[in-house]
Amino acid sequence: MNNLKIFRCFYIRFLLLMFARQLPRIDAVFTPENCKTLSADSNCQCTTELAHFEIECASAKSNGKFNLRIGPGKNVKIECEDIAPEDYEILPKLKIGYTKIVLIKQCPLPHNEQPIAKLFTQLGVERVNYFAYAIDESSDNITQQHLSGLEKLQHLRLSVKSQKCLPYNLFENLKSLIWLDLRSNNLTLNDSLLEALPNLTYLDLGHNFLEHLPEGVFKNQQKLQHLNLWSNRLRTLTKEAFRGAGQLVLLDLSSNEIESFEHDVFSLLGSLRSVDLNMNKIHELPGGLFAQNKYLTEFRLVNNKVRLKTLPPALFANLTFLEEVRLICGLEQVPADLFANATKLTNITMKNNMLNTLPENFFKYQHNLYDLDLSNNRLENLPESIFGFTTNLIELRLSHNRLVDISR
Repeated sequence: MNNLKIFRCFYIRFLLLMFARQLPRIDAVFTPENCKTLSADSNCQCTTELAHFEIECASAKSNGKFNLRIGPGKNVKIECEDIAPEDYEILPKLKIGYTKIVLIKQCPLPHNEQPIAKLFTQLGVERVNYFAYAIDESSDNITQQHLSGLEKLQHLRLSVKSQKCLPYNLFENLKSLIWLDLRSNNLTLNDSLLEALPNLTYLDLGHNFLEHLPEGVFKNQQKLQHLNLWSNRLRTLTKEAFRGAGQLVLLDLSSNEIESFEHDVFSLLGSLRSVDLNMNKIHELPGGLFAQNKYLTEFRLVNNKVRLKTLPPALFANLTFLEEVRLICGLEQVPADLFANATKLTNITMKNNMLNTLPENFFKYQHNLYDLDLSNNRLENLPESIFGFTTNLIELRLSHNRLVDISR
């Protein structure tokens, strides 16, 4: 028994040692004493505010200033007011240490394409995991050289509203990147922009006024799981646009101008689980749209900008992993086999349509359905046995219809 206790004690110590080795070392942390020294020995003023520090550095050349907010061991935020690209040299040399997040807001890019990593070195910022840069709109264009030295960076949020075309080799030095947010810019994609990012799992291209996706733009994104394309101007898509992204799990195409799809547009996305088509102009969906998406669990088509009067037969048939469907798109009728053999469905929302009835065996396979919303339609009657198979139904919403009575 004593030997067992000794072994357990030794094992726990071993685990604690291994865990400690995985924690980030905090070799240098900015302290109140550093703050006092900075104010005394430089043109910058430093003040202490609870658990963080505020530093203000004014430029005599441009009459602008830097505002730095330092949360030791957590984050650094830099904001610029009328700063010129040459003004970065006035920033003090610091030893901030381990910093998980760095945010730079409304600042120009350093002059002469100097790497942003040089700024990190100047401030003594180490092991940055998440970097967000909102580049001032008067700044020069960003280049590959600006991002050199950030080879270990994993998360990047880039705002470049004044630059429509990014260099094809911009991300050449960021092969460790797993998360890229390029939303709310004004970009035109080229088919090589993402080629240097084989480890990307998350990509946000929302709100970019994109009108089309180049074929092969995701050809090297075999690990991509989450793709946001919301709020663009996409009208048509082909399967070739998604070639290479076979591990994609979540696809957001909401708030575009999509009118129809080719029947095989999602055929290369065998791992797809969630599709969002909200707020498009879809007037027709093809049969077999999800024939190759057997793992689909969630589908949303809400607030379509035109009336989608009906859906193709068996659109969701045989999708045995499907759990939730939201259809609010002006439907007037639905095929009887819409959900055939979709036995795992638990939530169906079909409110705010124009349905006046439903097929008799419409819910024949929905034994697991527990939430059904048919409110705000024009239902006048329902087949006598329509709910005969929904034995687990808990929530049923039928308000704001024209029903007089409902059979059990």
